[in-house]
Amino acid sequence: CQKIACQADQVNSYMSQSPTDGQNIKESRNYLAEVQVAYAQLEAKFQKQDEYFCFIAHELKTFMTSLSLNLQFMKCLVESSQKEDRTQVLSKRMNISILQLRHFSEVVNDLYSVSEIAGSQLKFQIIDFDLSSRVLQVVESFQEELRQAKCLVQLDLVESLRVRWDPNRTDQILTNLLSNAIKYGRGAPIHISVQQNQEAGTVQVIVRDHGMGIAPEDCSKIFERFVRLNNEKSQIKGLGLGLYISQQIANSLGGVIRVESVPNLGSAFILEITQKKD
Repeated sequence: CQKIACQADQVNSYMSQSPTDGQNIKESRNYLAEVQVAYAQLEAKFQKQDEYFCFIAHELKTFMTSLSLNLQFMKCLVESSQKEDRTQVLSKRMNISILQLRHFSEVVNDLYSVSEIAGSQLKFQIIDFDLSSRVLQVVESFQEELRQAKCLVQLDLVESLRVRWDPNRTDQILTNLLSNAIKYGRGAPIHISVQQNQEAGTVQVIVRDHGMGIAPEDCSKIFERFVRLNNEKSQIKGLGLGLYISQQIANSLGGVIRVESVPNLGSAFILEITQKKD
C-alpha cells in the first residue's frame, strides 16, 4: 500500500511541476487513476484482513478466558470444606472445559490448515480404511455437542465399506461438516448417510441438517474464506474457514464437496470420494 501511495504522489508531483503536452498529461492521469484504484482495492483488502485478525484474536481470548474461569471454579470446589457431593458439578464443569478446549483446538487447526493451503503444503497419506467406521468415530466425538444442541443423529451407513483415501483428512472434513450441521440445525435431527456407486467408482458421504438453509445465490460463497452467512441474524460463532478448508482438501485428493439447500428447510453437504487406484 505504501509503495502504491508513493507512486501516486510521484505522479501528482510530476504533473504539477513538469510542463508536458496534452498526450503526456492524459497518459499520466490515466496512470494515476489506475494507481488510485489499485490502492483503494489493496486498502480495502487489508482492512478486511485486519478485521478478521481482530475477530480471531477475540475468539481465542474468549475461549481462554472462559476455560480459565471454569478451571478456577473447579479448583475452588475441590478445595472447599463443604461435605456435599461435588462429583456431578465437577463432571459438568469438566465437560464444558473439554468442549472449550476442542473449540480452541479447532480454531488453531483451521488457521494451520489455511497456512498449509496458502503455501501449497498440504500433506496426505493415502491408505485403505473403513469409511463407515471413521464416520462413527467422528459422530462419537461429538456426543456432548449433540446432546447440548438437542440434535439426534440418524445414520445410514454401508457396513465395512473400504476406501483408498486419506483417513485423517477425511476426519477433518467430516468434523467440519458435522460441526456446521450442529451449529445451523440446533434442535433438529441430523442425517448422515454413506452411498456407494461401484460403476462410477465413487463413494458419497452426505451430512443433512434441518436448519435455516442457504439461499441459492449464497451456495457458492460458503466455500470462500471467512464467509459466515446469516451470522448477524443467528449469532453463530466461527471463523468461516471450515468449508473452505474442506473443499481445498477434497479437491487436492481428487474429490468434490457440494451443497444442496432449501431456505428454512435445511442443507445437505455431499462429500464425493473418487477411489484411488495403485
